[in-house]
Amino acid sequence: MGINLSKFFSDQGPIGSRRERLKAFFDSRRFLYPFFIVSTCLFLIGLALSFYQIFHLTTEYSFNQFLPKNHNLLLEDKKIRKTFLLSDKSSLVYVLHTDTEQGWLNPEKYSWLKAKTEKLKDLKNVKNVFTFQSLQNAIEKKNDLLIGSPFDESPPATWPELALSNPLISPQLLTADFKSTLLLIEPSSSQTLALEKLQEQISEKLQAKDVTASLGGALAAQNRLSTILGQELKIFLILSVIIFCLVFLFLFSSPSALFLIVFTLLFTNMFHLAWLSTFRIPLNVLLSTLPVINSISVMSLIIHSLHLWTQKKSEARPSIASSFSILKELFLPNLLGTLTTSIGFIALWGAQIPIIQQYAWIIAISVVISWALAQWILLYAFTAFTYLQKPPQMRKWFDRPAYWNFFAVKYNRPIFFSILGLTIVAAFFFPRLNFDSQLYSDLPKQDIVSRTNQWLDQHMGGTVSYELVLIAPRKEFWLTPEKIQALRNVQTEIRKIPSIGGVYSPSEFLPQNLPKKKAAISELFFLYSMSPEDPTRQYINPSADRIRLSIKFKDLPTDQLQLAQAQIDQQLTSTFPEVKIQKGGAAVYAHEINQKVSRKLVFGFWESIILIGTLLVLTFRSLRWALVACIPNAIAPILMIAGLAITKTPIKPSIALIFSISLGLAFNNTVYFLSRLKSLVETKQLHFLPLRRALSLEGNPCLFETFVMLAGFSIFLISQFQVNKLFGVLMVLSICLGFVGDMIFLPALLKFFPQLLLSKSKILPIHTETSSNLRPIGAWLAFFIFISGSPAKATQLTAKEILTKTRTQIEASDEFAQVKMTIIEANGDKKVRELLLKARQQGDKASTLVKIMKPADVKGMGLLSLIENGSEKHWIYLPQSKQVRRVVGSQTQSGVLGSELSAADMNSEILKGAKAKLLSSTKPDQFQIEVSPAKGAQFTKAILTISNQFLPQKIEYFSQNQLKKTVLFKGYSQHGAIWRPKEIQIRNHLNKRGTDLILSHQKVNQGLKDSEFSQSALKDDL
Repeated sequence: MGINLSKFFSDQGPIGSRRERLKAFFDSRRFLYPFFIVSTCLFLIGLALSFYQIFHLTTEYSFNQFLPKNHNLLLEDKKIRKTFLLSDKSSLVYVLHTDTEQGWLNPEKYSWLKAKTEKLKDLKNVKNVFTFQSLQNAIEKKNDLLIGSPFDESPPATWPELALSNPLISPQLLTADFKSTLLLIEPSSSQTLALEKLQEQISEKLQAKDVTASLGGALAAQNRLSTILGQELKIFLILSVIIFCLVFLFLFSSPSALFLIVFTLLFTNMFHLAWLSTFRIPLNVLLSTLPVINSISVMSLIIHSLHLWTQKKSEARPSIASSFSILKELFLPNLLGTLTTSIGFIALWGAQIPIIQQYAWIIAISVVISWALAQWILLYAFTAFTYLQKPPQMRKWFDRPAYWNFFAVKYNRPIFFSILGLTIVAAFFFPRLNFDSQLYSDLPKQDIVSRTNQWLDQHMGGTVSYELVLIAPRKEFWLTPEKIQALRNVQTEIRKIPSIGGVYSPSEFLPQNLPKKKAAISELFFLYSMSPEDPTRQYINPSADRIRLSIKFKDLPTDQLQLAQAQIDQQLTSTFPEVKIQKGGAAVYAHEINQKVSRKLVFGFWESIILIGTLLVLTFRSLRWALVACIPNAIAPILMIAGLAITKTPIKPSIALIFSISLGLAFNNTVYFLSRLKSLVETKQLHFLPLRRALSLEGNPCLFETFVMLAGFSIFLISQFQVNKLFGVLMVLSICLGFVGDMIFLPALLKFFPQLLLSKSKILPIHTETSSNLRPIGAWLAFFIFISGSPAKATQLTAKEILTKTRTQIEASDEFAQVKMTIIEANGDKKVRELLLKARQQGDKASTLVKIMKPADVKGMGLLSLIENGSEKHWIYLPQSKQVRRVVGSQTQSGVLGSELSAADMNSEILKGAKAKLLSSTKPDQFQIEVSPAKGAQFTKAILTISNQFLPQKIEYFSQNQLKKTVLFKGYSQHGAIWRPKEIQIRNHLNKRGTDLILSHQKVNQGLKDSEFSQSALKDDL
């Protein structure tokens, strides 16, 4: 049985009579009571949840957000980073300045910086801290070999010479006057709130009377932009409500109209921000436009709906029946206007950039949701307005017929030809578009982080990386002195290019007077590998057929950087014609990708027109009407492109996407005007186009809707972001051009060519009846996890007894073995060395001597380690100079020969832990024991897995409950009463490196003497 609304709500009498009819209607249709009650409850619940959830919204900004996934240039950059073990994470860059004499090379300031660095490492969100003091080096000094920081073991008087002679220190980490230095802090988490808290802690620890600290770098810029985004979101939300309320009061009167717009804007905006927060979608620089775009969409719907409602009210007393009728009449035009706007954003999906794709579907969905919520709110509002003493009333200027644009019909020929001619001329400017932009131009120029980055560009070598990998045709190519010298000559020429801030390669780690033999150069690189963090590994691969040339550019426009890159490529190819060049770094992928993406977005507005045109074909059921709707909306993008080309405005992806956005919004006026025109022709069965009538009815709503959009997008003009300001300017301009196309060019076109719509066309009615069958679908998914465990095996042995039995199985006074050592880097690269090993243990004294047999370039090199009463001493034999050097410095306790094998792994000292506790084991044939070492150890505890034959199977080293290293022992063989593993696998879980050892020709307890572990024995063959 249908509902005849007019039967119950056609009363034109006093309010009391209408209330009686309302009661009678609800009494006869009791099912509506639950509907209105449920709807009201949902409103209130949604409002409360939105208000709660909005406070959990986060913001995010990243330069990589505008880069497509799996792009070839990005994949090449990842390969470079993997090959040379470069971190993918950015660091906070602090510029520390002091005016003290000798600056940071003053012993007092040097000690202050070193102490602060250690304290900063203890902060919760700090993964690593790096300064010029952290740079590792290998320096021959008299009879010693210094491994570690060159400053720690040298007198202060020599520090200036050390700093200036090392290009990795000056000017990259320390200015030439030593007054400014960089403090690099790699955080564990890059989330905005975590970084803000970390920055506060760092600033507090760096406070000093004669020290100033300023924050810069890409990560700081991103975090600063993210913070500003959160601030601007609040401003945009408040301003959009205020401005749109003023605009609404300019068009309509009465407090009820103001309440309607305030409530609708607040509710819809809060709803959208709340669902972003619920799905943990952070707000980025593009999504900061969401409140304005949503407010514009809602204002458009309400203006058109309320305009028609006030018109109907002036003709007859409003009733609930007329309210339903108005929403039904505007249902399709409002839906079409919403869908065209949504399609304008959906067209951005083709950009293949995550942030733009996310922006596209979020705004597209939000616009449709806003339409649904506005329809719902208007249903309540129109019902309430029926019973108000002072319902909303249009202002006089808004209610008058729109005669102002009749000139478009009167002067249709000159208007048509002038706009058409201007559009054709504009198309010739397309090739002049400027896609040359800077990377860090989004941050406000006066911001402290922006000023710091500018300072870094001028004084510390630049901020934009350009990575070149020179791939040689054979191994050890880059170990020859001739190639290294040629590389140095090329670097000298590259540094002369004005846009270059710094050039770095493996040659920086070699002395100015290069050795004459390849083996000597190989030997020098080997010395660096003995440091815990081998600095040369980031510049040369183990087989020495690839080197990394790291170049720092200043943040300059794309064309200048590309010109410099071409000069560099020419110099490299002319010097090394046999070498292939692999390219990476932000100077390559960021600029090139931005250009390609920007071009696609600028000229992609045709895709939006095609999508919207297809929708209009289905809606109007006429290809002619759809094509006519598309013609005026192509004018604005073409003129906009010409304007950008003439002004040479740099175009980035965040600017290029305005073409699809503005196109979707511009179609609103087209849809309302053509829908009105179509309705008039259909209703009165006319054989001509009633252009004046349609213009008089829709002119003012379209004019004021345009005014609303202009007011909304003008909010961006106060943004701190240059990109948002430019976005606002271009959107305002595009909306004005779109209005000219829809309300001036289109009427002139139809007056000049009426046959575009009338000839051979039978206008079909627009069906506005809709039906919906909502079938709630609910599904519950449950996960049941049951963990069962078996009790630990019973044993009568204590932890100490097990360790004692284990020691008797493996402890020997001396041993000999041939060892194949495979060092596995974090990226999977492997470096194989063959060694001869001697070891001797007497009480608290342990001696180890290692000789390298392969590879050939380091054959004969030897290492001697003596450990006594916890004190370590190391010597190394260099066969090229035939000299023995003592290894000293702060980093002598690194792995053996640059591996993850430590002295502790080669003896049974861990079995003598201060405390031992037997743990339960899941396997019946093994024991697990937790050992706490004596003070001074490099780990806080170790868990030993020992077989029931009392042989170690695995050792897990922990530092503050974090797994640090794992050592596996496999394939035991017996040598008399002593057992030895044939294979040892070591994995460092912190730096992701590993070492595999395969032992053969093992001999135990052969009676080795002290003389076999001396400096002179290093020179002998084993």
